[in-house]
Amino acid sequence: MKEQYCEWCGSVLLENGRCPIEDCVQNVILDAMESEPKQESEEKRDESNQTV
Repeated sequence: MKEQYCEWCGSVLLENGRCPIEDCVQNVILDAMESEPKQESEEKRDESNQTV
């Protein structure tokens, strides 16, 4: 397997695509991307629960 490097700090990325440096921008971006769909579905659920 070809090693991939973090574009922010240059560390070798883990198999799951995360940077081994926990506070690295790479991990912050991945966490934000993972939480986006959850936020959208929660917003839709909240809107459908509201009564007019």
